[in-house]
Amino acid sequence: MLMDMNILTLVTDFGERLAGSTKVLTALVSLNLQILSIRTDPNRNWGYKWGGPGSSGDPCQEIYRGPQPFSEPETKAVANAVLARRNQIKMYLTFHSYSQLWLLPWSYTRQRPSDYSELQRLGLVGARALASTYGTRYRVGSAPEILYEAAGGSDDWAKGAAGIKYSYTLELRDTGTYGFALPASQISPTGEETLRGVAATARALHKTLNTASG
Repeated sequence: MLMDMNILTLVTDFGERLAGSTKVLTALVSLNLQILSIRTDPNRNWGYKWGGPGSSGDPCQEIYRGPQPFSEPETKAVANAVLARRNQIKMYLTFHSYSQLWLLPWSYTRQRPSDYSELQRLGLVGARALASTYGTRYRVGSAPEILYEAAGGSDDWAKGAAGIKYSYTLELRDTGTYGFALPASQISPTGEETLRGVAATARALHKTLNTASG
């Protein structure tokens, strides 16, 4: 079995455009003539368990989920791209910053999915391979267990709605020293170690699927 990797880079350029600002916002801006502070967080805008814990209906909050699921063109576009290939996609990964975490479903609840141990097994494979590059340590677990609840994310949607069994969120470097403003000198090492971790996970998944198919 051959495996292809499909990469959607820079789903929104909002962060890039604000990189020189004094405050980096992790949200999308929708112009409204009455409320100019609307900033939809794309990590809360996906249509699986939308509106749950860890999201807000207040348009001035950084975790504003938007007026409805997939209200933002970016989330809708990615969802459509995934759904068009859902029968071929074996693993879904979404990359964020920061905290050095390898997050497993679910993010909307503390209840674990029935296949949590299998998801954790592959996540640990990736985290160990990543750490072998430069010694960067990632914690592996669900968002509510090691970070916080966050309903409306693409990882939950990929597993719960699109039916992709292996779905992960990677929170990249660092753990808070630089936060969202990671020094340029750390960008290439971050990419290198992340690729190694993803490749190891893909190999483990490939082996698992081959074994299952006989």
